[in-house]
Amino acid sequence: MVLTAIAIVALTTGCDKNKGSGGGDPTKKMIPSEIKNIRADGNYVYTYRFLYDNKNRITEVKEVFDEEVRYVKIFAYDGIGRLISITSHKTTEHSNDYIISFSYSENYVFISDTEKGDIGKLEVKNGKFIKAYYNYGDVAVHTLTITYDSRGNATKFSYINGMEIFINYENKKGIYSGINIPSWFLLLNFLIDGQLIFQSVNNSSSIKAVYEGWKYITENYYEDYDNNYPIKMKITNKEYSSVKKSKFLPIFDLKEESELLISDDDYDFYYEIKYIEAK
Repeated sequence: MVLTAIAIVALTTGCDKNKGSGGGDPTKKMIPSEIKNIRADGNYVYTYRFLYDNKNRITEVKEVFDEEVRYVKIFAYDGIGRLISITSHKTTEHSNDYIISFSYSENYVFISDTEKGDIGKLEVKNGKFIKAYYNYGDVAVHTLTITYDSRGNATKFSYINGMEIFINYENKKGIYSGINIPSWFLLLNFLIDGQLIFQSVNNSSSIKAVYEGWKYITENYYEDYDNNYPIKMKITNKEYSSVKKSKFLPIFDLKEESELLISDDDYDFYYEIKYIEAK
């Protein structure tokens, strides 16, 4: 796991400009079994496949690129249901073997992995990830603060270097809202990996990232719903500055700045989501 880059493209999820209401039972709880990410020109197709246990907890995530399995991640839990480790198995030259581990003390989740050892900690209150700290030598440095709305959606990310990300939401069910996994993990994975679409209680409708005069804005469109969950999404880049890459301090590393990853092209991206009924 690379903990030094944040892919802003992975921030983009959903918009309240929708076509159709879909069928099914809006009270039914669903969990995603497959998410396909397709670039508009058809030259980029990633598929993420999910397995669960009988408590609706993720046990495996598999990433497939053009039918080649890029990685397999295995999730493990302790006796009281807390997420304690994720093991990533190398399947091609594009992936690496590693284990990321989680331990708990009061309002904090401590994070370590096989590449860097003890990385840092999250401050968690009422299940929500509100602050991140990076272990810089012997000092835990506060790097990020997250603000939530009254529904529990993360609406603002404030970084120590001045970068801010603002997220607006619509009212439909979040893609991951039926999964029995802590919301702090979905946020953490979204920020450091960029390999799962972040969703909260609801689905985000617009994203704006601002840093030192640089700006990036996206809006996204749902085409249909099933049981009140989106089954198709379109990501549209509305605005970004002429500077495609900018340096900033990421969530878990202050020693080296990382590049903010923005595509040089203006392609739209489409997501197709399949669900299964939660147990």
